[in-house]
Amino acid sequence: DDLRRLAKARNLSVNAQSRGISPEDHMTPALAAALKADGIDIASEPVLALTAADLKAAEFIAVFNQLPTALGTWRVRDWSDLPSMNENYPAARAVLIPRLEALLDEIA
Repeated sequence: DDLRRLAKARNLSVNAQSRGISPEDHMTPALAAALKADGIDIASEPVLALTAADLKAAEFIAVFNQLPTALGTWRVRDWSDLPSMNENYPAARAVLIPRLEALLDEIA
């Protein structure tokens, strides 16, 4: 949602999708509340497993965890150094937002 919101503010059209390597409901109540306070609707997009087809269709791929070798080799942006959203949401956003802005600079 952050990428879509930032893109809309720049009048850019993006199709952003989030996938999980091993999707599960691991969001803490504190993180859910923080996301809601930021206007991010976690119920709007179900948690789906990442597939090779998702990767093939993507123009940009950012990963927060290492891709399983079964999915093949892809050129990715490794964002695994991002602080944990569950443990420190403000710190994670402080790192994430500038990276999203830089990605939108490339797209523009």
